[in-house]
Amino acid sequence: MFNFKGCNCVACRQPLKPEDDIVVCPDCGAPYHRACYEKLGRCQFEAQHGPDFEWQPSPEERPAPEPEPQGTPHDQAPGAETDTYCRVCGQKNAPGAAICENCGAPLGRGRQSFTGPYLDPNDKLDGISLADWAAYMGPSAPVYLLRFKQMALTGRKVSFSLSALLFGPLYFFYRKMWKPAIASGLLFLLCNLPSVLILLAVSENPLFAGLSVGTLTILTYVASFVDAVARIGFAMAANHLYRRDAGPKIARVAAQYAGAQDRQLALNAQGGVSPIAVAFAIAAFSGLCWLLTSMLGPNVTALTQFLGMS
Repeated sequence: MFNFKGCNCVACRQPLKPEDDIVVCPDCGAPYHRACYEKLGRCQFEAQHGPDFEWQPSPEERPAPEPEPQGTPHDQAPGAETDTYCRVCGQKNAPGAAICENCGAPLGRGRQSFTGPYLDPNDKLDGISLADWAAYMGPSAPVYLLRFKQMALTGRKVSFSLSALLFGPLYFFYRKMWKPAIASGLLFLLCNLPSVLILLAVSENPLFAGLSVGTLTILTYVASFVDAVARIGFAMAANHLYRRDAGPKIARVAAQYAGAQDRQLALNAQGGVSPIAVAFAIAAFSGLCWLLTSMLGPNVTALTQFLGMS
């Protein structure tokens, strides 16, 4: 956890103490007393927020670096297996340990602490420790936890996800959110149905010969608008959906495993991401495209001309 010793609350300028209820801005990391932040209703540096701005303590507030534990890799012979020190709580762990014995933080050479500098692994969100949240979500946990804590602080359910906007249903499959993945995937297919029917009608498939291309064209425009609105809606709700989906799963695992290490390993296995699910979704969509191609009618010339005009 970040050492706030010597730092002041950005709002009231009073020193931050270990026993204080401290919150930080998820955009720039500026620390506040919770009461001060809630009184302001926003970060004091809101106008400066951007990819190049990050709050830093003043030189007189900057805490002195903590001494490096004895026996760290700097003192070991090349190639020797060393004890692993947790970057969150400082606990000494056995060589090769995957998670911290004390706080459950993932360990590993070159790997960032799952909580980042402003999140306490013992803090709770929705009644679940941040250590358990992090074990479930994996390396991207700091990003999501900051968003979740901000949502809990403000009571908002809207939190934009660029990944959900760009990748649509694939994002939800990747994050193992099966219900949103299936719902958004079916909506995507439904919104593209008028376009498929146009192709079948123009190519003179006998089963769809009676369909009006003009009517289907209008439906295509409407469906495209609905698809765009739905994609934006899912992107705005993606973080809320992830929090609501992951929370009960983490709670069930926590109830089954009393030991911290067993619980963390179980959460690592059940959570994380699923490239296999993404590959399966892409394969299923490719199969549907192949099925559509096989259903096209004999009039390829008319279809080519129609596609050329559109």
